[in-house]
Order: sequence, then C-alpha cells, then structure tokens
Amino acid sequence: MRASQKKDFIAGDRLGPFRIEKRVSDDGGMAVVYRAVVDDRDHPAIQGKRVALKVARGEEHAQIYEALLTRETRSLQLMRHPGIVRIFPFSHRGRIYPDNWFGRTDAPHFFYFAMEFLEGQSLAQLIRSGELRAYSMSWRVELLYQIACAIDYLHIRGVVHRDLKPENIMFRYKPQPDQIPQPVLIDFGLSEKRQLRGVNVLTIAYAPPEAIYDMRASSPTDLMLNNSINKGESEATFLRKGMAFDMWSFGAVAFEVLNGTYPFGGLTGAITVVQDNILRGQIAPMSVKISPGMISILQELLDRNWMTRLTIDKFLQRLETTSGLVSPRL
Repeated sequence: MRASQKKDFIAGDRLGPFRIEKRVSDDGGMAVVYRAVVDDRDHPAIQGKRVALKVARGEEHAQIYEALLTRETRSLQLMRHPGIVRIFPFSHRGRIYPDNWFGRTDAPHFFYFAMEFLEGQSLAQLIRSGELRAYSMSWRVELLYQIACAIDYLHIRGVVHRDLKPENIMFRYKPQPDQIPQPVLIDFGLSEKRQLRGVNVLTIAYAPPEAIYDMRASSPTDLMLNNSINKGESEATFLRKGMAFDMWSFGAVAFEVLNGTYPFGGLTGAITVVQDNILRGQIAPMSVKISPGMISILQELLDRNWMTRLTIDKFLQRLETTSGLVSPRL
C-alpha cells in the first residue's frame, strides 16, 4: 500500500455534519472509530451531540470493508434494544431521509456512519486489566444475563452476530461493582454474511469448531461475500448453525467473565495452535467460586456439537431456574 493511500482524520476535520474530536479505536480491522460531535446548523436539536463515527479503511480490501459496513448499517437500522448499539441518523437540510444513515468521503475513505457514543470501556479492557477481580460473582452473572437478553433479541429476529467477543461488548457507562451493568453489543459488520473471498473474517479464538473445520476445508476461491447456503442445507439449518455459532462465542466470553481466563489455553499463540485447542483441547480448570449449576451451563455452551449446544432461550431458562445461582436481577 502506498503511503499516499492512507488517510487519518485529526481533531477539527469534518465528515458530513460531524466534526472529529479524536480517534478512539484502531485495532487493525475493517474500520477506524472516531469520537465526533454533531455540527449541523440544519438540525439544531442535536447540535453538539457526541457520536462515534465508524469509517471504512481505504486500503487493499476497501470495497469489501465498505460492503461490510453497509451491511452493518442496514442491520443496525432495524435494531432497537438497550443492549445493542444504536445507529445515529443525520439530517440533510433539516430532514432525515432513508439514505441518511451513512455518508461517503473522498477516497481512500469511502464510507462512514455514526453511532451512539458509549462512555464506558470494553469488556476486554475490564477482563485483561485485572479490574474484573473486584466484581462479585453475582454481578458477573447479571452481566451475562444482560448480554444474553441482547442475543435473544437478535435470534428471535433471525439475526446472528458472528463476532461476539469481549472487544465487541462495550459498557454504556463505566461499570461499577455496586451497580447493575449496562453492556452493549457493537460491531455488526459480520452479522449478515457467510465468509469473504481472500479475507480472514473469523475471530479464531471465539469461533466454534464447525466454523474452523469449514475454514480449513475451503479454498479462498470458495469463500463468497454473500449469505449463500451450502448445497443440501436448508435455510432453517443455516440459521440454526449461525445461532449456534453465536452461542459458542458467548460461551467463551461467559467462561472469561466467570473464570477470568480464556477457556482454551492462551490467546496470543499461533493461530493453528489456538485452532487445535478449540477443536481438541481440554477446557481450562474452573474456579471453585463458580457454582456447579453454572459449570454445567458453561460446558453445554462449549459443546463441540453445534446441534446439541445450548440455545439462547435455554440458557436464559437455566440461568433463571438453576439452584445455586443468584437472581439475574441481583
């Protein structure tokens, strides 16, 4: 990539009706996230409101990144749940039109959209900083309950996330050990797609065994940017497998929340080692602080057979009725 192709926005730059304040996330993925404010004289009611701008990278796979962010925009337009990040429409001459959920900039940044700005940290930061140790087991169970309710909202509507991981779970406000957590799911760029040609879109550490087997069996030319259903696979089976994908990822997240460690060895080893641990490795030892009922639930979430893996409705039922677990309402 030539240096001239790269463009970073700085404080004071404008994107449509927004003014950049600072870059807040650049994890090497398909987009960069900036904190910005609304600077729109045509829409004074929201003038000065703080938002998060997600801007597609203008690099080698720019067209693919734009396609994914377009799909994310389309998904978020339909989502209205406190546990799912809300997309932010913006006006044109004081009116909001159907295509005013996104904007385009000059190349190499082709596409951007605005979301509500979440003031808290990510779940990944809470876990990996060691701060989670200050939170009670009942608070952690409540956190899982809140996340599960958002997943349930998605699955009832036939939507799967496909990239659940601690980095994609934010807190609306900085979490406090004595307050009910308010987690919010973000990053829906993979929620409508199967796989991508030439681009690894799986977060391997949170991908289920069946997805890893599919990835190993496919060549780059077999991977398509669509929702194609495998030959002989019904639409219902395709959707059920997608939901099972989410539940495995949620199981790995739940294990980290309750145990403080990733369930299958380390997160920083070679990708092939992480894959092998997921496919054949033993689940890490669990803390004695985790109740037998919750251990059983974790084991069923991390069932390597997607057909018998715990579903989201069964998870919620078990969480609410298993003896030895605290009330999901604290």
